[in-house]
Amino acid sequence: MLTSPTREMFEVRRDATAQPLQLTVILGDPGAPALYVLDAGFLLDVTAGVMSMLRTMARLVGEPFPDLTLVGIGYPTDDPGQIFALRARDLTPTRGQLTTAMNLPPLDFGGAEEFLCTVVDEVVPAVEARYEVDGVRRGLAGFSFGGLFGMYTLLHRPDSFSDYLMGSPSLWWDDGLPLVWEEEWAAKHADLAAQVFLWVGSNEQLIGDSWKNERFPLSVLQRLAQVDRVQDLAQRLDARRYPSLRVDCTVLDGEYHLTAPAAGLTRGLLAAFERDDARFGR
Repeated sequence: MLTSPTREMFEVRRDATAQPLQLTVILGDPGAPALYVLDAGFLLDVTAGVMSMLRTMARLVGEPFPDLTLVGIGYPTDDPGQIFALRARDLTPTRGQLTTAMNLPPLDFGGAEEFLCTVVDEVVPAVEARYEVDGVRRGLAGFSFGGLFGMYTLLHRPDSFSDYLMGSPSLWWDDGLPLVWEEEWAAKHADLAAQVFLWVGSNEQLIGDSWKNERFPLSVLQRLAQVDRVQDLAQRLDARRYPSLRVDCTVLDGEYHLTAPAAGLTRGLLAAFERDDARFGR
C-alpha cells in the first residue's frame, strides 16, 4: 500500500530582515540527498508529484530510484501578489535597469546576493541539523527567475550545491548578464564542479499572446529568446571542458513557459539522480 510522505513546515528568520522564509520539507529516505526547490508555492507540489511517480513506477518493475528529501523554499503568505513581489526581489541579481527585452514592473529587484547567503548559510544548515540528509550531495531546482538565481549561484558559489536543475532561466536579464558571469568565471577558474540540467520549452519564443507564455506578444518572446539563450549557455559551458562539470540540456518540444516545469523536472531528476541509485542499496 502506498503512503503519503511526511511533510513538515518551519520558518527560518533572515538576519538582514525581520521577514522569515517558510520551509516545507517532504521527507525522503534517511541519508538521501536533499533537493532545495525555489518558488515552493507553485513548484514544490509539482516536484513532489514527479518524484512520487518516478519512485513508484521504478519500484513497480523492481528497479530503484532514490527517495529524495524535498525542501521547498517559500514565504509565509498565500497572497499571489505578495509572493510575486518577494520572489522578484530575492531571485534577481540586479535592479534590472539595463533590461531592454521587456518593461519591468516597479518592484524591488536585486536581492539575489542576500538571498543566496540566507539559503546557503541559514536554510541549508537548519535543514541538515534537523534531518538525516546527505551532507555532500544536495541539489537546487528553480524555474524562470528561479533558474536565473540558480545560474547566479552556480557562477558565484558553485560548491553550495552539487546538482542544479534550471528550467527556462531568465538569461535575458540585464541584457544577458548571466553570460558575463560565465565569462568572468572562465577567466579565473580552470574547473567548475557541478552537474547541471537545463531545459526550456520550444514554444517559448515561437507562440505569443497565449496564457501558456504569460500573454507576452511574440515580439517580446523573440527578444527574450529563451530557447536560443539556453542552448547558447549550454554550448558555452560545454566548450570550456571543465573536468568536473556535466551539462545536460533539452528543448521540450511543444511546451510553453508555463507548461514546461513538470516535463523538465521529470527529465532533470532522472538525469541528476537515477545514475546514483546504487548508493542507496535498493
